[in-house]
Amino acid sequence: LTPYTMTQSLCSESMRSERLRRAQEAFAMAQSIQSEQVCSVRCAEGEESMSIRFSLGENERSMIRRKDENVGSTLARLSKTLNKPLKGKQPPSQSSASPDKEIWLTTAEGARIPEDRINQDAWKTGDKLSVGSESWTCIRNHPTITSFQVKQFAVQGFAVQPSSSTEFVDSIVCRFYTRTDDASWTCVLEGEDCYIPRAEDVGKFLMVEALPIKSGPNEELIVGRKRSFELAGKVQASADLSVYAERLRHVADTQASEDLRVVSYNLLADNTPAERDGEYDFCSSEALDINYRKQLFTWELVQYNADMICLQEVTPHIYTTYMEPQMRANGWTGVYCNKNFAALMGCAVFFKTDKFEMCSEHRVDLFREWTENKEIKRNLHLIPESVKVQLNKANTVGQILELRYKDDSAAPFFVLNTHLMGHPSDKLGRVIQVSTLLHRLRMVVADTGSYDAGVIFCGDFNSSQEEAMHELLKTGRLSSKHKVWGEGEICRNKKSIGGGFSLTSDMSFYRGASHVPATYIDTDFTALVDFIYFSKNHFEMSDSHFPNFPISALRDETSIPSSKFGSDHIALVQDLRVLRSECN
Repeated sequence: LTPYTMTQSLCSESMRSERLRRAQEAFAMAQSIQSEQVCSVRCAEGEESMSIRFSLGENERSMIRRKDENVGSTLARLSKTLNKPLKGKQPPSQSSASPDKEIWLTTAEGARIPEDRINQDAWKTGDKLSVGSESWTCIRNHPTITSFQVKQFAVQGFAVQPSSSTEFVDSIVCRFYTRTDDASWTCVLEGEDCYIPRAEDVGKFLMVEALPIKSGPNEELIVGRKRSFELAGKVQASADLSVYAERLRHVADTQASEDLRVVSYNLLADNTPAERDGEYDFCSSEALDINYRKQLFTWELVQYNADMICLQEVTPHIYTTYMEPQMRANGWTGVYCNKNFAALMGCAVFFKTDKFEMCSEHRVDLFREWTENKEIKRNLHLIPESVKVQLNKANTVGQILELRYKDDSAAPFFVLNTHLMGHPSDKLGRVIQVSTLLHRLRMVVADTGSYDAGVIFCGDFNSSQEEAMHELLKTGRLSSKHKVWGEGEICRNKKSIGGGFSLTSDMSFYRGASHVPATYIDTDFTALVDFIYFSKNHFEMSDSHFPNFPISALRDETSIPSSKFGSDHIALVQDLRVLRSECN
């Protein structure tokens, strides 16, 4: 079922071997230094204080001191601290440090550091803290994993992607382990950032170890403290995904094609089901959980092997901790754009890393920019106040990316991605938002000088194909006599506003994936609300249609999302032929 299989990474064999060698070296070093005494010094730029931490006997001692305090004062305070019993502990034994034991600091070469030197200029990597006969090697800004977790179920065929927060780290090396109920842990992968459970892992427990590393001043390897995380439950068998078979056969059959494959997909943000109480009761809690759905829709996207992927309802946490690392490992570069007004979701575009490079990126804040459209600005008095209110509080954003082929085989082109305002009565508002996006795109084109560049416009438009915005996109014009200007539904007061004004654009588009009857699937109805448009003189649709999902498959578990589909929308896919003679 997987002609384009997910992978831990697309790096070369030599690079993978180097990563494995470095991971083995790091874990071996971590094992050998467990018995060594280390004084960890945190001295972050821009902060007034620094911390000093080391283990004495069975206890960990730490202190925070000002960077501009002299070493002598810090050592005196340390002496006092070491003699003070920890809360709930007995006074220090004779073998522990006490005031009658001398405390001093030396350089790596053994020279004693003057006590009038300030802390910031001491406590460097290689320096030694000595307390009587004991000593600790200082490591300044020790590579540290401050948080580490895996927020997902382990499912056969879906990538397990740890997420972490770090400090003073160049990279993290991982080991993945499995075990049965009574057995010990067995290492199944080393040196990669993620692990894809196999059929033989089903029914086993899964654990990941992570080691932070960085290069020292002399390019020596410095290893931090190891962190580990055991996933809850056992590795599950994947759902029956044979519903994707026809689409995946199409992907396999077109691997050699030079067509440009474009995907538009609303992922159903993880906070949306909670805000729509009861709307997804048909879906099991396990299938609705974002920690399952993110694996399913990321797997699906990788299978399509698209050149360009436009996503809506992407939450920043899912993008940062799972999707971006996974898509990057499988050959895509991602750009995320969050919505306005503290909304915890946004849009994202991924493009093939080996095929394209991004020349420029532009964010369009529609709540602010709709009044900067000249055609709209001079006709504000003709727009109902209720529509203005909705436009001013809409959190809609647009992404504009200028991309070029790395092999210069065709001219640069623009990708426009958005998620328009969604109330059914906001038809006029959506027209104005589309007009604003096209207006901003014209400004970007003028700034970049790419006047002959093609445009691919994708998104969840929250509209039927009969709405007025589609006339503007297809013809480059919307008449002042169009019924959208007088529909009482738009005005929300059941009254006509007495006519409108013309909207024009020097861009006109064809609609892709026109064979698809619906992209949003509900328990009671279906709707076509997601669209792919492309500029007429630069692209044309390929001869073959990307297969649809049978409606019976989408209704197999009442509706979607389900164990087989990660969203309440389906991915819209279109193969485009680049008209290179027109672009060159």
